Formats: sequence, C-alpha cells, structure tokens
Amino acid sequence: MKFYNFKNAPNPTKVRAVIIHHKIALEIVDINLLEQENLKPEYLAINPKGTVPALLLDDGQILLESLAISSYLDSNYGEISLFGRSQKEKAFVLQKCIALEDFYIGVQEVFRNSLERYKNRGLPGSKPYEQIPALIDRGNHRIENNLQLIENDMKDSLFLANDQFSYSDITLYVYLQFAKRVLKKDFGHYQNIMNWETRLSSEHSIQELYDS
Repeated sequence: MKFYNFKNAPNPTKVRAVIIHHKIALEIVDINLLEQENLKPEYLAINPKGTVPALLLDDGQILLESLAISSYLDSNYGEISLFGRSQKEKAFVLQKCIALEDFYIGVQEVFRNSLERYKNRGLPGSKPYEQIPALIDRGNHRIENNLQLIENDMKDSLFLANDQFSYSDITLYVYLQFAKRVLKKDFGHYQNIMNWETRLSSEHSIQELYDS
C-alpha cells in the first residue's frame, strides 16, 4: 500500500495516528501542499480533487477520505479497534467524529478566509474559490460553540466516546493542535478539554505522531 500524506494537514495526520497505533507497514509519500504538489498532474491522476490523504491499495483501488481510510486500516490491521468493540460503540465513535467536523469547518472558515496566501484558495482542493471574509466571524463562533458542547460532554468522561481511547479522541486532538497552531488560539478556559488533552498526550500513538 502507498499512503499520500502532508505532515501539517489534519486529515492525513489522523490517518498517520492509526498507522502508528497499529504499527502498519506501508509506503508514505509526502505531497507538499505549500508547493502545490497536490495540483500537479501526477497527483491529480490519483485524486482529481487534489486533496490529501489518499491510500493506494495493493489491488490498485484508491481510498480518498480520512475517515474511510482510517476505518479500512483499523478493521484490517488492528487487533483492538479504535472504532469500538461493538457495533453500538462504533456508532458512538462515528457520531462524535461526524459532530467534530462542525468544529473543524469553523477552524477552516477562519484559517482559509483570513490569510493572504489563500486569496484564491478559500476551500481546499484543485479548484479556485474566492475568500469570504464574512465567514471569519462565523467560524470563530462555530469554534467556541462546538468546544463548549465538548467541554460539557467531557465533564464526567475520560474519553470522547465510550470508555476507551478511540478514533474520535484522535480526531479532536489533531483538530485542536491544528487550531492552536494556525489560529494562535488559547483554549485554556476549557478545563475539561485541557485535562483530557493532557491525558491523551501520554498515548503512544499521539506521542510518536507529534515527535516524528
């Protein structure tokens, strides 16, 4: 298998956490988004959307979405699933992952519409989109509203879903680190989330993910 990656992007980072957690041996090919390698014909032949990640399977088929790739790798190479031990647990993990996308969209609304280098790159992918500055304020509201919901949910919980470390924890952790890095935000007033973040930083896959 061949995994197409960009180290600083959240979506391939989530997949790399699964790869590290399950010790999966595969080839990793770095696609430099800052140099727009994702828009070159060679990569567009793999993913016409021009986004990362992508996973080239041994049979030549290609998976493109981080949730799909992570689920595939977890179900085929993991001894203890990051998606839960039962169908019910899996449903709760997926529910959290889907809900977290609203937080991430808020981050992207601020990030993509406020930086000069994304002037014609308001959305990721191979097609140009104009920035919409009005989305910055809405994005900030989405970030805070979603974090408050998570803060309330984490009041009596060690993990985001169920009673064990899961892919939903990976998703939030990666999104949170990205938001803090690119938006220079301080989320210290969300004490439950900060306590959870401290606990999660001791997970071997998280440690290796951010040490590499």
